[in-house]
Amino acid sequence: MHVDDVTIAKLLGHANTSNLKHYRKVGDALLANETRQMRNFMDEILTDVIHEWEGDRNIIK
Repeated sequence: MHVDDVTIAKLLGHANTSNLKHYRKVGDALLANETRQMRNFMDEILTDVIHEWEGDRNIIK
């Protein structure tokens, strides 16, 4: 998935990257499936933020 270790640790709820060696053996497909719900949740938050920013730009114009 070409995601850095810090991001993977956060998605999995770990405080640091020390346990990622265990997930490296899992593989990209399984890791993608296991983190899909959290990634979708984060995408929704970011989409809301972007819509707010776009609304703010329209007010300034």
